[in-house]
Amino acid sequence: VIGLMARYGSEKIRGHGIPEALEAILLGRSLINPKVAILKPLSSAISIGTGGPFGAEGPIIMTGGAFGSLFAQLFHLSSAERKTLLVAGAAAGMAAVFATPVAAVLLAVELLLFEWKPRSFIPVAVAAIVASIAVNLFLLYQVNGLKEESAHAREVLQGEIDTLKENSTAMTAAQRKHMDELREDLDSRSRQLAAQANQAKKEAVKWPYAWVADA
Repeated sequence: VIGLMARYGSEKIRGHGIPEALEAILLGRSLINPKVAILKPLSSAISIGTGGPFGAEGPIIMTGGAFGSLFAQLFHLSSAERKTLLVAGAAAGMAAVFATPVAAVLLAVELLLFEWKPRSFIPVAVAAIVASIAVNLFLLYQVNGLKEESAHAREVLQGEIDTLKENSTAMTAAQRKHMDELREDLDSRSRQLAAQANQAKKEAVKWPYAWVADA
């Protein structure tokens, strides 16, 4: 499938991602074909999802860079401005995927930007920060959703248990067993949802301290 995508779509999706982004900057005036922005993440998802020995760094750099280049092309910006937006897109992608905005900015500057001028460094840094904030807001939204789901499940199951308790005088052995099963199901689902919420919360608060791991 990926071979057909590369054969009839774009050959730029064949590589790792970083060399293709460098080639676009050094030789292609930071111009990237719109097909790459669609086919690169799709082919990477197929490769990684089917167990291929690949990582997310190269694909996200190429994908983010492609979207940055397309944005610059849409507004007919200069070659230098296209380069800045390409690198900003790559940095934003890395910051969002790996939750490391500081490392994303440094890596993007080192591999793609080749300069520390404020006119190019500031947009790259801003893009990485905004991407990190957006991802963590999404994770916090998921945490709140899990909490609401947990509370709703507890209310539903607790209601069934209360109903059975009200009829306890005429309760048969089968009904008592069913009530015990409901109580166990309630406890199990509550623990699972609490674990998921805690994990999502840890991911949501991870990014402000990611610079410590980077250092």
